Amino acid sequence: MITRHFPPNSVLLCALLLLSPGSRVWGEEGEPSKPRSTAQSKKAQAKNPAKNPVKTGSRVQADPQINALLEPIRKKHGVPALAAAIVSDRGLVVIGAVGVRKHGEDAEVTVEDKFHLGSDTKAMTATVIACLVQSGKFKWDTPLAKLFPEQAASMSPGIAQANLVHVLSHHTSIPDLGPQTWWELQRSEGDIAQKRREAARRVLAAKPTSRPGTAFGYANANYVLAASVAESATGKTWEELIQTTVFDPLDMKTAGFGPMASAGRTDQPWSHSAAGEPIDPERSDNPPILSPAGRVHCSLPDWSKFIADQLRAAVSGESLVNPPMNRLLFRAPFEKKHGYATAGWLTADTTYGKAVAHAGSNTNNYATAWLYPEKARAILVVSNQGGPDGPGQKACDEATQALQIQIFGR
Repeated sequence: MITRHFPPNSVLLCALLLLSPGSRVWGEEGEPSKPRSTAQSKKAQAKNPAKNPVKTGSRVQADPQINALLEPIRKKHGVPALAAAIVSDRGLVVIGAVGVRKHGEDAEVTVEDKFHLGSDTKAMTATVIACLVQSGKFKWDTPLAKLFPEQAASMSPGIAQANLVHVLSHHTSIPDLGPQTWWELQRSEGDIAQKRREAARRVLAAKPTSRPGTAFGYANANYVLAASVAESATGKTWEELIQTTVFDPLDMKTAGFGPMASAGRTDQPWSHSAAGEPIDPERSDNPPILSPAGRVHCSLPDWSKFIADQLRAAVSGESLVNPPMNRLLFRAPFEKKHGYATAGWLTADTTYGKAVAHAGSNTNNYATAWLYPEKARAILVVSNQGGPDGPGQKACDEATQALQIQIFGR
């Protein structure tokens, strides 16, 4: 299986930039428009489920209007399942899920089912790193030569002076490792932290394609490198760190790693190839060494908890990371305007305001997230069929645009 994790495609970004704002639900300054009367407010909420927050403690249920929006898109692209959520800075607002867990079987997906997030994991890894910086384990500007002292002599001068800001924003210019090499490392001796340390040794010894900080080069190796820094500084695995730093504080009980379903069972959605073939859970994902770059799975309600925290963080509100740190995290440090931010998101200007976004796929699943911090809203869409440029991606992109209109108006 070929490993591929990537930012949102340029076609979707252009579509969002070109959509006309028309009549908006939100005011010009990003605050909710106030209806003229209580009756008008109730009428507006009935027409627009995006305005109806899910009550805390209530059982999460699919919204019929969201399901009605998703089902034609799912059928059009032939994907087994399609699910989506609209999130505010306070949490899940509305959710829907349509289709089946596995092509050829009748088990329907639910809003509580787990989906694979692919490279949308990267924002979580960036949060782990930020929390460790916040606690004083290391600094943003600590050179890699000091973070990996035993490898300093073999590093090129440029890489030796690069730091975690370069790493998380994909500006190290280190060459990525290929699928065969990742699997070779996974099968090597040692525990998972030792395997990642060996991966770090290999990428740090390679000659960068350009001077760090001068060019964007998307590489999963950057996030494995960041995880290795965290593991060396704490003596804990990345899996342990993300559990205690992100999953537990946000009560993300469904969060885990790798395939969603158990072997031989349809207890969760199965992954599907771009051609729509169900993939056995035991061979449907990338090796665990790559988890920091893209192997988290969870339910949409649980992913919404993390996204709500990110919305708060992006406007320097109360979040897992303190406000001064957030000002660094949500900007692209090496681009004049927009690019890849230290927080693991791609920044963009859209018709509807400033946004951060990302998409991810292990080729057998697809997930995409668009966050609008000034509007305190986000759109999450997932499918258990992969891409890239396949039915899963196309269905998610089309659903994203439809939900954007649902929130902001045409």
